[in-house]
Amino acid sequence: DKWERIGRCETGLNWRHSNSGYQGAFGFAISSWDAFAPARFPDEAWQATPWQQYVVAVWRSHYHSNHD
Repeated sequence: DKWERIGRCETGLNWRHSNSGYQGAFGFAISSWDAFAPARFPDEAWQATPWQQYVVAVWRSHYHSNHD
């Protein structure tokens, strides 16, 4: 699966990954999470469930595919 490979590459698939600039299994920039996460999702990517992180990753990917 594409997203599993990305997560393994970015953080070793650590869903709770958090440092000063990147969070969650996919290494979301804090600004990306803020821009693409729905209002009902946690404020920080590392607090989100794996499913929530996946949803935001797919949405962000589709957005950039259509706006680049």
